[in-house]
Amino acid sequence: AGQCSRSPAAAVDAAASATANAAAEAASGAAAGSSVLGSVWSLARDAAGCRVVQAALEDAGDEVRRLIAEELRGRVWEALECPYANHVVQRCIVMLRPSEMQFMFDELNARLWGPTTAAQHKYGCRVVKRLLDCGSQDQVRRLVAALLADVGAISTHPYGTFVAQHLLYHAEEDQRAAIMSELQVDLRDLCRNTHGAAVVHVAMVQGDEQQALALCRGIIGQPGLLAQMGCLRHGCPAVIELMGVLEGESSDLQQARDEIR
Repeated sequence: AGQCSRSPAAAVDAAASATANAAAEAASGAAAGSSVLGSVWSLARDAAGCRVVQAALEDAGDEVRRLIAEELRGRVWEALECPYANHVVQRCIVMLRPSEMQFMFDELNARLWGPTTAAQHKYGCRVVKRLLDCGSQDQVRRLVAALLADVGAISTHPYGTFVAQHLLYHAEEDQRAAIMSELQVDLRDLCRNTHGAAVVHVAMVQGDEQQALALCRGIIGQPGLLAQMGCLRHGCPAVIELMGVLEGESSDLQQARDEIR
Protein backbone atom coordinates (compact mmCIF):
# COMPACT_ATOMS: atom_id res chain seq x y z
CA ALA A 1 0.00 0.00 0.00
CA GLY A 2 1.15 3.55 -0.68
CA GLN A 3 3.57 2.47 -3.44
CA CYS A 4 3.11 3.52 -7.05
CA SER A 5 3.05 0.72 -9.59
CA ARG A 6 3.62 0.97 -13.33
CA SER A 7 1.50 -0.79 -15.90
CA PRO A 8 3.18 -3.51 -17.99
CA ALA A 9 3.00 -1.23 -21.02
CA ALA A 10 4.84 1.56 -19.17
CA ALA A 11 7.54 -0.86 -18.05
CA VAL A 12 8.06 -2.03 -21.62
CA ASP A 13 8.28 1.58 -22.84
CA ALA A 14 10.84 2.42 -20.15
CA ALA A 15 13.00 -0.58 -21.05
CA ALA A 16 12.82 0.28 -24.75
CA SER A 17 13.81 3.88 -24.01
CA ALA A 18 16.79 2.77 -21.91
CA THR A 19 17.92 0.42 -24.68
CA ALA A 20 17.58 3.19 -27.27
CA ASN A 21 19.56 5.61 -25.11
CA ALA A 22 22.34 3.06 -24.60
CA ALA A 23 22.50 2.40 -28.33
CA ALA A 24 22.63 6.14 -29.05
CA GLU A 25 25.45 6.63 -26.56
CA ALA A 26 27.38 3.72 -28.07
CA ALA A 27 26.89 5.13 -31.56
CA SER A 28 27.97 8.58 -30.39
CA GLY A 29 31.11 7.10 -28.80
CA ALA A 30 31.94 5.14 -31.93
CA ALA A 31 31.48 8.27 -34.05
CA ALA A 32 33.69 10.29 -31.73
CA GLY A 33 36.41 7.67 -31.90
CA SER A 34 36.16 7.19 -35.64
CA SER A 35 36.53 10.93 -36.25
CA VAL A 36 40.25 10.81 -35.41
CA LEU A 37 41.07 7.80 -37.58
CA GLY A 38 43.57 8.68 -40.27
CA SER A 39 44.83 11.69 -38.28
CA VAL A 40 45.93 10.07 -35.03
CA TRP A 41 49.65 10.73 -35.47
CA SER A 42 49.32 14.39 -36.44
CA LEU A 43 46.85 15.02 -33.63
CA ALA A 44 48.91 13.12 -31.06
CA ARG A 45 51.89 15.45 -31.52
CA ASP A 46 49.84 18.57 -30.80
CA ALA A 47 49.00 19.96 -27.34
CA ALA A 48 45.28 20.17 -28.07
CA GLY A 49 45.16 17.27 -30.53
CA CYS A 50 46.57 14.75 -28.08
CA ARG A 51 43.63 15.48 -25.78
CA VAL A 52 41.23 14.86 -28.65
CA VAL A 53 42.79 11.44 -29.30
CA GLN A 54 42.74 10.54 -25.61
CA ALA A 55 39.06 11.47 -25.41
CA ALA A 56 38.37 9.35 -28.49
CA LEU A 57 40.09 6.39 -26.84
CA GLU A 58 37.91 6.84 -23.77
CA ASP A 59 34.66 7.04 -25.74
CA ALA A 60 35.27 4.54 -28.53
CA GLY A 61 34.56 0.82 -28.62
CA ASP A 62 37.23 -1.86 -28.60
CA GLU A 63 37.65 -2.07 -32.38
CA VAL A 64 38.06 1.68 -32.87
CA ARG A 65 40.53 1.81 -29.98
CA ARG A 66 42.56 -0.88 -31.68
CA LEU A 67 42.52 1.05 -34.96
CA ILE A 68 43.62 4.24 -33.20
CA ALA A 69 46.54 2.39 -31.61
CA GLU A 70 47.47 0.85 -34.97
CA GLU A 71 48.26 4.34 -36.27
CA LEU A 72 51.05 4.51 -33.69
CA ARG A 73 52.68 1.32 -34.95
CA GLY A 74 56.26 2.05 -36.02
CA ARG A 75 56.21 5.37 -34.15
CA VAL A 76 56.40 4.27 -30.52
CA TRP A 77 59.85 5.76 -29.97
CA GLU A 78 58.90 9.09 -31.51
CA ALA A 79 55.74 9.09 -29.43
CA LEU A 80 57.34 8.30 -26.09
CA GLU A 81 59.89 11.09 -26.63
CA CYS A 82 57.18 13.62 -27.49
CA PRO A 83 55.72 15.82 -24.71
CA TYR A 84 52.23 15.29 -26.13
CA ALA A 85 52.17 11.95 -27.93
CA ASN A 86 53.46 10.10 -24.87
CA HIS A 87 50.11 10.77 -23.21
CA VAL A 88 48.32 9.12 -26.14
CA VAL A 89 50.58 6.06 -25.85
CA GLN A 90 49.88 5.86 -22.14
CA ARG A 91 46.13 6.06 -22.72
CA CYS A 92 46.35 3.33 -25.36
CA ILE A 93 48.20 1.09 -22.92
CA VAL A 94 45.51 1.60 -20.28
CA MET A 95 42.60 1.05 -22.69
CA LEU A 96 43.88 -1.82 -24.86
CA ARG A 97 44.09 -5.53 -24.20
CA PRO A 98 47.69 -6.73 -23.62
CA SER A 99 47.71 -8.62 -26.94
CA GLU A 100 46.76 -5.44 -28.80
CA MET A 101 49.73 -3.47 -27.45
CA GLN A 102 52.39 -6.14 -27.98
CA PHE A 103 53.86 -4.02 -30.78
CA MET A 104 54.80 -1.40 -28.18
CA PHE A 105 56.89 -3.91 -26.25
CA ASP A 106 58.41 -5.11 -29.54
CA GLU A 107 59.40 -1.62 -30.68
CA LEU A 108 60.83 -0.80 -27.27
CA ASN A 109 63.04 -3.90 -27.42
CA ALA A 110 64.01 -3.41 -31.05
CA ARG A 111 66.44 -0.62 -30.09
CA LEU A 112 69.73 -1.51 -28.35
CA TRP A 113 69.22 -0.99 -24.59
CA GLY A 114 65.75 0.21 -25.53
CA PRO A 115 63.93 -0.35 -22.21
CA THR A 116 66.76 1.26 -20.24
CA THR A 117 66.91 4.26 -22.58
CA ALA A 118 63.15 4.73 -22.35
CA ALA A 119 63.21 4.36 -18.55
CA GLN A 120 65.71 7.23 -18.32
CA HIS A 121 63.76 9.55 -20.62
CA LYS A 122 61.65 12.39 -19.23
CA TYR A 123 58.50 11.11 -20.96
CA GLY A 124 59.55 7.57 -21.79
CA CYS A 125 59.71 6.63 -18.11
CA ARG A 126 55.95 7.22 -17.92
CA VAL A 127 55.32 4.84 -20.80
CA VAL A 128 57.51 2.13 -19.24
CA LYS A 129 55.61 2.47 -15.97
CA ARG A 130 52.29 2.07 -17.77
CA LEU A 131 53.55 -1.04 -19.54
CA LEU A 132 54.52 -2.49 -16.17
CA ASP A 133 51.06 -1.60 -14.84
CA CYS A 134 48.98 -2.98 -17.68
CA GLY A 135 50.98 -5.64 -19.52
CA SER A 136 50.27 -9.34 -19.27
CA GLN A 137 52.26 -11.45 -16.83
CA ASP A 138 54.59 -12.59 -19.62
CA GLN A 139 55.00 -9.09 -21.08
CA VAL A 140 55.84 -7.61 -17.68
CA ARG A 141 58.25 -10.42 -16.86
CA ARG A 142 60.16 -9.87 -20.10
CA LEU A 143 60.29 -6.12 -19.55
CA VAL A 144 61.57 -6.55 -15.99
CA ALA A 145 64.25 -8.93 -17.28
CA ALA A 146 65.37 -6.37 -19.86
CA LEU A 147 65.72 -3.68 -17.18
CA LEU A 148 67.29 -5.87 -14.50
CA ALA A 149 70.91 -5.67 -15.67
CA ASP A 150 70.85 -1.87 -15.54
CA VAL A 151 68.76 -1.43 -12.41
CA GLY A 152 71.60 0.30 -10.53
CA ALA A 153 72.07 2.97 -13.20
CA ILE A 154 68.32 3.33 -13.65
CA SER A 155 67.83 3.78 -9.90
CA THR A 156 70.16 6.76 -9.61
CA HIS A 157 68.73 8.54 -12.66
CA PRO A 158 66.28 11.43 -12.08
CA TYR A 159 63.61 9.76 -14.24
CA GLY A 160 64.76 6.18 -14.09
CA THR A 161 64.28 6.10 -10.32
CA PHE A 162 60.50 6.04 -10.79
CA VAL A 163 60.76 3.00 -13.07
CA ALA A 164 63.11 1.23 -10.64
CA GLN A 165 60.64 1.78 -7.81
CA HIS A 166 57.85 0.47 -10.03
CA LEU A 167 59.87 -2.65 -10.77
CA LEU A 168 59.90 -3.55 -7.09
CA TYR A 169 56.11 -3.40 -7.00
CA HIS A 170 55.48 -5.36 -10.20
CA ALA A 171 58.31 -7.91 -10.40
CA GLU A 172 57.53 -11.50 -9.53
CA GLU A 173 59.16 -12.98 -6.43
CA ASP A 174 62.22 -14.43 -8.17
CA GLN A 175 62.83 -11.26 -10.16
CA ARG A 176 62.39 -9.09 -7.08
CA ALA A 177 65.07 -11.21 -5.37
CA ALA A 178 67.37 -10.60 -8.35
CA ILE A 179 66.71 -6.86 -8.15
CA MET A 180 67.53 -6.88 -4.44
CA SER A 181 70.83 -8.63 -5.21
CA GLU A 182 71.69 -6.00 -7.83
CA LEU A 183 70.90 -3.23 -5.35
CA GLN A 184 73.28 -4.83 -2.84
CA VAL A 185 76.08 -4.64 -5.41
CA ASP A 186 75.48 -0.92 -6.02
CA LEU A 187 74.48 -0.06 -2.46
CA ARG A 188 77.14 2.57 -1.79
CA ASP A 189 76.33 4.53 -4.94
CA LEU A 190 72.60 4.21 -4.34
CA CYS A 191 72.73 5.49 -0.76
CA ARG A 192 74.83 8.50 -1.75
CA ASN A 193 72.34 9.56 -4.43
CA THR A 194 68.92 11.00 -3.56
CA HIS A 195 67.19 9.13 -6.40
CA GLY A 196 68.94 5.91 -5.48
CA ALA A 197 67.98 6.37 -1.83
CA ALA A 198 64.32 6.52 -2.87
CA VAL A 199 64.71 3.11 -4.52
CA VAL A 200 66.46 1.71 -1.44
CA HIS A 201 63.51 2.90 0.65
CA VAL A 202 61.00 1.08 -1.58
CA ALA A 203 63.22 -2.01 -1.59
CA MET A 204 63.09 -2.14 2.21
CA VAL A 205 59.30 -1.93 2.08
CA GLN A 206 58.74 -4.38 -0.79
CA GLY A 207 61.38 -6.96 0.02
CA ASP A 208 60.64 -9.82 2.35
CA GLU A 209 61.91 -9.72 5.93
CA GLN A 210 65.27 -11.31 5.16
CA GLN A 211 65.86 -9.21 2.04
CA ALA A 212 65.10 -5.99 3.89
CA LEU A 213 67.33 -7.00 6.79
CA ALA A 214 70.21 -7.88 4.47
CA LEU A 215 69.86 -4.50 2.75
CA CYS A 216 69.92 -2.66 6.08
CA ARG A 217 72.95 -4.57 7.29
CA GLY A 218 74.69 -3.82 4.03
CA ILE A 219 74.17 -0.12 4.65
CA ILE A 220 75.27 0.00 8.29
CA GLY A 221 78.22 -2.23 7.42
CA GLN A 222 79.79 0.62 5.45
CA PRO A 223 81.02 3.33 7.84
CA GLY A 224 79.47 6.71 7.24
CA LEU A 225 77.02 5.54 4.59
CA LEU A 226 73.88 5.72 6.73
CA ALA A 227 74.69 9.26 7.85
CA GLN A 228 75.33 10.33 4.25
CA MET A 229 72.01 8.89 3.13
CA GLY A 230 70.19 10.62 5.96
CA CYS A 231 71.30 14.00 4.64
CA LEU A 232 69.61 13.45 1.26
CA ARG A 233 66.09 14.58 0.41
CA HIS A 234 64.87 11.03 -0.22
CA GLY A 235 67.41 9.49 2.11
CA CYS A 236 65.81 10.60 5.35
CA PRO A 237 62.65 8.45 4.85
CA ALA A 238 64.92 5.53 3.96
CA VAL A 239 66.83 5.95 7.23
CA ILE A 240 63.57 6.00 9.19
CA GLU A 241 62.45 2.82 7.41
CA LEU A 242 65.82 1.20 8.16
CA MET A 243 65.37 1.90 11.86
CA GLY A 244 61.98 0.20 11.73
CA VAL A 245 63.39 -2.87 9.98
CA LEU A 246 66.13 -3.18 12.60
CA GLU A 247 63.72 -2.75 15.52
CA GLY A 248 64.06 -6.36 16.64
CA GLU A 249 67.82 -6.53 16.03
CA SER A 250 69.28 -4.82 19.09
CA SER A 251 72.96 -4.82 18.13
CA ASP A 252 72.26 -3.71 14.54
CA LEU A 253 69.87 -1.03 15.75
CA GLN A 254 72.42 0.32 18.21
CA GLN A 255 75.04 0.43 15.46
CA ALA A 256 72.65 2.44 13.28
CA ARG A 257 71.87 4.84 16.11
CA ASP A 258 75.55 5.37 16.81
CA GLU A 259 76.10 6.08 13.13
CA ILE A 260 73.63 8.94 12.90
CA ARG A 261 74.29 10.64 16.23
